[in-house]
Amino acid sequence: VRGSFHPQHFIPGLKSNSLVEYKNSDVRILDARIVDTQDRIVNLLEFRNEYRLLVDIEFGISADNVAFGLEVNDEKGVRITTVDSGKMFEQGFHYCVKEGDAFTLEYYFTSLFRTGLYYANIGVSSFDGQQVILNRIVDALAFKTIKIEGFSSGYFENIHRMTIDTGKQKRCIEIL
Repeated sequence: VRGSFHPQHFIPGLKSNSLVEYKNSDVRILDARIVDTQDRIVNLLEFRNEYRLLVDIEFGISADNVAFGLEVNDEKGVRITTVDSGKMFEQGFHYCVKEGDAFTLEYYFTSLFRTGLYYANIGVSSFDGQQVILNRIVDALAFKTIKIEGFSSGYFENIHRMTIDTGKQKRCIEIL
């Protein structure tokens, strides 16, 4: 893994024990990691902070119409969010690659996950009438999330500010 680790937001030894690779061709998915806004590697994410999930892809084959996918699941395997490679292909976000090409994918996100353990699945597909999975790693990356306690709770904690107007005074409260 390239880069420096955030001392307070990296748990040594936190990794997936359930990683499964479905490699159908010579496409390598390498070095999946999450970095904070200072490019420090983290695996303990704070609620509402900005992050990037990075992954390196190396092609030992040439292929047309290649698209990339990402899926984040909770520890029970429930899909929380996804970037669908099929939809990327349909909307024109695909590439022709040559043997020896290497890409770094960057997925930008705000951590809105509830406190818990999550896993990232990473996939590379090509499309020629139908989807062909070139390589897919299930549970490629494990990470945990924490929330700084505030007033908001629930499954989706989207309310971040509240104002109270008494007619005489208006008060704003930052909820998270």
